[in-house]
Amino acid sequence: MKNLSVLKKLLLVMGCALAGMVVLGGYVLFVLKGTMLEEREIKTRHVVESAYGVLDHFYALQQAGKLGEKEAQQAAMETIKALRYEKIEYFWINDLQARMIMHPIKPELDGKDLSGMKDPTGKAIFVEFAEVAKRSGAGFVSYLWPKPGAVKPMPKISYVKHFEPWGWVIGSGVYIDDIDAAFRANAIKIAAIILILSVALALFIYRVAKAITVPLEEGVKVASKIAAGDLSSQITVTSRDETGKLLEAMRTMQNNLTQIVSEIQTIVEDANKGDFSKKIEIDDKAGYIRTLSELLNQLSDTVDGVFTDTIRVAEALSKGDLSQKVTTEYSGAYNQVKVSVNSTVDALSKIVGEIRNIVEDAAVRGSFVTKMDLSDKQGYTTTLSELLNQLSNITETGIADVVRVANALAKGDLTQTIGKDYPGSFGDMKNGVNSTVENLKVLVGEIKGATDTINTASREIAAGNNDLSQRTEEQASSLEETASSMEEL
Repeated sequence: MKNLSVLKKLLLVMGCALAGMVVLGGYVLFVLKGTMLEEREIKTRHVVESAYGVLDHFYALQQAGKLGEKEAQQAAMETIKALRYEKIEYFWINDLQARMIMHPIKPELDGKDLSGMKDPTGKAIFVEFAEVAKRSGAGFVSYLWPKPGAVKPMPKISYVKHFEPWGWVIGSGVYIDDIDAAFRANAIKIAAIILILSVALALFIYRVAKAITVPLEEGVKVASKIAAGDLSSQITVTSRDETGKLLEAMRTMQNNLTQIVSEIQTIVEDANKGDFSKKIEIDDKAGYIRTLSELLNQLSDTVDGVFTDTIRVAEALSKGDLSQKVTTEYSGAYNQVKVSVNSTVDALSKIVGEIRNIVEDAAVRGSFVTKMDLSDKQGYTTTLSELLNQLSNITETGIADVVRVANALAKGDLTQTIGKDYPGSFGDMKNGVNSTVENLKVLVGEIKGATDTINTASREIAAGNNDLSQRTEEQASSLEETASSMEEL
């Protein structure tokens, strides 16, 4: 039943209504026929009881001694024989042995035993009259009996009553074929009325069904499209009944959904541009639309908060500020973003701390022993730490080579050079140190050569000096001799 369409339900209602009318018509016919039959029975009983009064009258005369029994009976029969009602209906008298006492229409039956007389259905009519009279004192008997002047038996109902003083059974009957004819006529009338009402009801139900099902089908189509995400339906409301109100509600719902979809689209477009400041206006919304709008605004606020916090920390990181963290409480994926950002800050802070230790050891203590711990690093932090350790190792090795060569130079050893290949500045440093050693070797060689030359020149000067001294002494002697000669002169 609940799975039937509205049209089928209306047709079912129409069918039930038609069946009800048919049943009601049948019941009315049944009641009408029963009422007509009951009226006939009551009328027949009344007329029989009136005729029964005639028997009482003459029996009273007999009892008063004014008439003898035979005379009273004869007078009563003559009186009753002449009685008529409805022009053709009459009374008869039989006894308890089904013997006819008096029949005004068929006098040939008078005095005859009618126990063997049966109607076409096999009912012993006069035996039944006697049995009803003996059993109940009075009652009705239905049977078939021809009308006066006719041969064909017709349906008839008679009322019989026992007159005990004389042992008579007086009765009268009425034909009920007219009741059957009236029943058939009424049945035809009622059938015609039911047919007319059925056609009218069918047309009415059809129009009602169309008035209900067409808007409902339109509502179903619209609802199906809305359920499928299509909000482009053109909803036309042509009535103000329940179906019209339904379509009006569907149109309002579609308009509200279209509006909120448009607002969501605007928010999403702005969000794609990085602007989370736009919100859905909720003052003009109610019910689930308001709830949906509030939730979307809450989502936008949450996303905006997450991005704001993340951007703040990222900008701080870009400036080398490791003091900023995400402190707002979030859940789910947003909390994972918070944890990731804060973990990045913590990882960078730890790396900076380790680098500070390395630099302090190198700058203050001249030690390159301290290295970055790789056990708790992963990803780019591992790569960064490995590169820093590699730089520390290269620096330590390069400085060790320079110290080795410098110590050798300090000892006057020009045999030590840096043989390891270094890239970049370390290569320049290697070349500079090695060039210094080579230049010192050249310089020492030149100094040695110059020393040797100076030694040779010194020896030659010394020899010249000796020769000059001897010559000077000789000249001095000569001068002395000259002076002496001059003095002599």
